[in-house]
Amino acid sequence: MVKRAFDGSTPMSFKRRAASTTSTVLGGINLHHPSTGKIELFAEWTDFVDLGPGTPLSYNRGPGTPFHQFTPLSGETPPSPSDPNGPPQWAAALSASSHVGEIKIEDPLNAGIRTFSIPDGALTQRFGDTKHRKVAFSAAATTNFAVNFTESISLSPQANQPYQMAHDGSSVVGVVASSVSVLDAKGLPIEATRMSDAGAKVQNWILLDGTAPGSAPVGTAPEAVALAVQFSTDLTAQLGVGLAAPLTVRFLPAPGVVVTDPASKAVAHATNTRRPSPPKVVYGIPTFNWTRSTSQHLTSTTVTSARATNGFRIFLDRPWFTSGADELLGVVVDPQFYPPPTYDPLVPTLPPEQNFITTWGLDPIAVTNGSLSGALPKATDFTNVATLDNSLPASTRTSLAELPDAGSFFFPGPVFFPASVGVVGFRPNYDPDRDLWYADIDMVAPAAYQPMVRLALVRYQPYADPSLSVDISRVVRADFLQLPANRTLMVSHQWGIVAIGQPSVTRSYSIQLSGPGTPNTTKGLFGITQTKVPDAVAFIERQPTSMAGQMAGWTPATSSQVQLQPTSGPLADDSVVWTGSIDAPTLDPAYNYRIVVEQFELYNTGRTSQIQTTQGNLLTNEKAERLIYTDVFPLT
Repeated sequence: MVKRAFDGSTPMSFKRRAASTTSTVLGGINLHHPSTGKIELFAEWTDFVDLGPGTPLSYNRGPGTPFHQFTPLSGETPPSPSDPNGPPQWAAALSASSHVGEIKIEDPLNAGIRTFSIPDGALTQRFGDTKHRKVAFSAAATTNFAVNFTESISLSPQANQPYQMAHDGSSVVGVVASSVSVLDAKGLPIEATRMSDAGAKVQNWILLDGTAPGSAPVGTAPEAVALAVQFSTDLTAQLGVGLAAPLTVRFLPAPGVVVTDPASKAVAHATNTRRPSPPKVVYGIPTFNWTRSTSQHLTSTTVTSARATNGFRIFLDRPWFTSGADELLGVVVDPQFYPPPTYDPLVPTLPPEQNFITTWGLDPIAVTNGSLSGALPKATDFTNVATLDNSLPASTRTSLAELPDAGSFFFPGPVFFPASVGVVGFRPNYDPDRDLWYADIDMVAPAAYQPMVRLALVRYQPYADPSLSVDISRVVRADFLQLPANRTLMVSHQWGIVAIGQPSVTRSYSIQLSGPGTPNTTKGLFGITQTKVPDAVAFIERQPTSMAGQMAGWTPATSSQVQLQPTSGPLADDSVVWTGSIDAPTLDPAYNYRIVVEQFELYNTGRTSQIQTTQGNLLTNEKAERLIYTDVFPLT
């Protein structure tokens, strides 16, 4: 065995069959063949477990470790528990490990160090399910030349400070040490007599719980032992080194056991062997990015609030991780690989996969000058796609479970293209208040006014083996969701001047609202078509100061509201500007006050009713309003 057991020249990997719960381990380990008798392979990984609605994510499975004690693998950092978006999928993490097996080295006469390739079928890891895992391998070997494989640790001693140490700071593969030596800052050995004179005590292995000092019994679990060294007096005079000077403790592991460099680990993905279950979509809501700024002028103050549309938040029922770690919510999109099609004239239909991809369209009641970026959303229309271990975005082109043998013929040729779709993945988070998972799906804002989007959603396992076709679940079509228009609101308070140096506060606030606002079309009496840009109003509310910070308790401060009038637009980009002003009442110190701005659209309900006129009963189309924007500004 050599210190650097894994150098990547022959990567570790798993070979799995469809629906199999076991994996054949393959790969290479660097060995010094003449001195190696056998090798042992160890594995550690993280299980992500969710038992379903109403069950805690932080449970303990048998002898496993609770998630709050979980230590991630090298390079993995669980996000902070204070994440404002709620505990992420690490909340369900459960550490696990395994002794994969051992292999006897049969060719000791082979000179030098070379890579030993694990024979196909020699080592098998049994997981007990079909899920994906990210596994870190480490190795140990037996040898007749263990004296050449010492371990060492550096430390800066302090008086009366005990040290528990091992090659990786926590544990050593081995149970009983055969010898220990201590080196000074210059790397020279400190003799036992000098150590004794200095009051320094060097022990062999002790149990980590401290209950059995001295040599640990043979057979003690490797993770339960560590080397202990205690310096009980000032070493400056006795040993010629100061307390801050680094010392080196060198020791031998248990007889015959050689431990590799702890940094020498190989990571491999044990891919899932079965398709994930379809996601259980509960509902979706639009998401926004709000920004607010204040500008102070000589005679006025202006507050600007901007609302930019981000995309959607999709809430999902538990459980998650049906395909194992790194399971994502996937959005199915047009694969964007067809050449300009000339479809078979005998079959004048769209490719069959078009029924299973994300679609969008214009708002049918809005007259917009804008357009969408294409007939169908593309992968590039989504901005917050999850990234993988290789820093590439989680996206793929794959086949559908619904259409395993489908495809399309293109002419001339004809050329057959198997049915496939594009998929982009989004990382889920857990909402403990709702007991639901959710994923934020951000999109590039299209130029069209408030388009309708119908997402095609799947569970997506980005580390699946492409040859098994198990990377996505069956497709779930969400209801239509609408991307609200961007809005910018400016509220200005003008200070009146009575005399030089004596400003007088006026109670008037000017309001300007801007953003896309194309006319929508409704039908009224006799079916006559009417078009109108959205209405915008402003009014003032108040709340008892005893309820400060709460959402409840707000009531109208006056009986009137101000209609904001469209003063320009809609222009070529659908932009409209609404303006108006509102006077605030005298502020009662027992209340908090705020200005509320709201905007509504008219739409036809689809119902008709009769109205009475002097000419008799007439049929009219019923209309209603829907709220499309609201914002508030505190008054002080």
